[in-house]
Amino acid sequence: MTKKEIENPFGPRKIDEYVRLYRALIVWHNRKTGGERCFAWLGRQHNALTLWDSLYKEVEKAGYAIDYESNSDLIFDVDKGKFRDIVIQYRKDKDLAKLNRAIEIVMWHRPSFRIVSENTDEDLKQVIITKSNDYHYSNLMLYRRNSVYRIMSEWYDNQLANYDGDKKDFNPAELTGEQLDELITKEVSVREHNVQIWRWFSRFGSRYVSASYEDVFGPSNGDSTIMHITFRWLFYSIWDFISLKEKGESGNYKYYSKRTECKHLEKKLSSTYRPTFSNMHVEV
Repeated sequence: MTKKEIENPFGPRKIDEYVRLYRALIVWHNRKTGGERCFAWLGRQHNALTLWDSLYKEVEKAGYAIDYESNSDLIFDVDKGKFRDIVIQYRKDKDLAKLNRAIEIVMWHRPSFRIVSENTDEDLKQVIITKSNDYHYSNLMLYRRNSVYRIMSEWYDNQLANYDGDKKDFNPAELTGEQLDELITKEVSVREHNVQIWRWFSRFGSRYVSASYEDVFGPSNGDSTIMHITFRWLFYSIWDFISLKEKGESGNYKYYSKRTECKHLEKKLSSTYRPTFSNMHVEV
């Protein structure tokens, strides 16, 4: 080992036989965008290749607790992530150097994982993005261009969680104007998170980044052009998306899609800024 490697054994990874086995993936998404389904279809096969035993050992050696019972792909989620103690300790001590070292340890072992953008600390997101090149990660930002259905899907799920009866009988009261405005405010915030993440990808020169939208929710025989472009760039290969798209439609869509709130939200959203993201390819 070089002197630099001895001082920081979890610094940028060299491209070796292990790195060549697979390209680790981070899926950045919002709630109700199909991120969990997409990751399950694509990324969980990486679990068998991740150096979990070494990762657990080094994280604990660094002074962090691990939730061995957690099976969540949201490994840094403060409620259910197996490495949530990293985030919890950072919120207490605000030691950015310590956070950097912890993220280096995790990403050096190259687990694939998900990030729900609007639910994740800004500093953590930025550190992960700055390290993605060093540890040979691809980044996929998945979002829904149809904001109305994303908003209604999230709202409906939240309401349903507090309902004990038969789902087919569930019929929540119509939203008031004030409640609609609250949903719009949350959606604008979600969009701002997405814009900030995309800016960081550009600012820090992330090499393998793509954005995709809607295709996950399209019909199985529909156009997969965007998904094909996205995944060819990230992984240098064409993928068969039929099995993913067959399960892509949100399960509660038929319950909320015809509610009058959809039209009200669409009208209100028409006056807000809706960002679009063009796939950027950085030469390496």
